Amino acid sequence: MPLRVCSWNLQLGLRLGVVLTAIEQLGSPDLVALQESSVTAGVEDAARVAERLGPDYEWWQVTAQRLRGRDQANALIWNRRRIRVTEREALALPTPAGRMLRRIGSRRNALMLEGRAGRRRLRFYCVHLDVLGIAHRRAQLRAVLDHAAARPPVDLALIAGDLNTFGLGGRPAWAAFHAEARAHGFRDLTTGVGWTQARLRVRQKLDAVLARPPGLVSRSWALDLPGSDHIPVLAEIA
Repeated sequence: MPLRVCSWNLQLGLRLGVVLTAIEQLGSPDLVALQESSVTAGVEDAARVAERLGPDYEWWQVTAQRLRGRDQANALIWNRRRIRVTEREALALPTPAGRMLRRIGSRRNALMLEGRAGRRRLRFYCVHLDVLGIAHRRAQLRAVLDHAAARPPVDLALIAGDLNTFGLGGRPAWAAFHAEARAHGFRDLTTGVGWTQARLRVRQKLDAVLARPPGLVSRSWALDLPGSDHIPVLAEIA
């Protein structure tokens, strides 16, 4: 059976009820990466999403910072019948550098789990890169890539999340950013997805699923679902 991966930024869970109503349209993903998951009525949003997906799903959520009075967290959800998790780790990503960016004081993390999908050894990252600073976002991605390179080899490595690669009219150019991932053997499985975020009617592709090794047989799509300023992006790997 193919492996289905989903990534969705929940916009701090501000409309979590709408998100939960739309969850069934994701099908039955094996792995879910959530960004801007939060805490609603004392319960972590990832727990509610996992519950809605069904009794076979487990979850793990780690807060990176507080934003506008709410937890801003990354989370991983997996189907334990398909994925056997043996290890997990939270990584603190590089903080903003430079006088202007340091004033923002942003904190970001990445979550990693390792295990097996059937016979295949698997590593899966959930990432949410900062909004500002091209070099800064590249440094954050590099931290994840270097972490993956330092780990024992696996059959399939995945990085899913909100990369915040904003652009307009081809600027800024993200060639060096994507070249960094390719140099570590990762390819974007979701290049055919047109957009994942719409703000002020300008559509952007900010979310992606990267995979290693190259040459995987896969398909990808996005679902125009309500509940967040992002829409979920999905990839299915043969």
